[in-house]
Amino acid sequence: MGGDDGCDDGQAETGAPRSPRSGPTSSRGATSSWPRALATGAAQVPRYTDDQRGQIVPAVTTPVTVTATADTFATVAATLVPIILALTLWFATLMVYLVRSAVPTGLA
Repeated sequence: MGGDDGCDDGQAETGAPRSPRSGPTSSRGATSSWPRALATGAAQVPRYTDDQRGQIVPAVTTPVTVTATADTFATVAATLVPIILALTLWFATLMVYLVRSAVPTGLA
């Protein structure tokens, strides 16, 4: 359609289908080109010899380890602040509950 309806149906003003690089294509163009695109992508997958695989395996399977520690004031404070805040709020809520009756006397 591609007229004034605001819909992009994958055709230029001339009515000819767009090339894949010029923007969105219709589903008809996509279904005819995906096998070629899949074959092109499959051809780009590297193929390794057994020797190359033997060299790659340790690099890919070795886990990353970290030996540095960060026991600075900032890391300790970042850990303790949420805990202290949660306990303080819980304690304050408990005190409000105990000091003030749960249901005001005039409503029950």
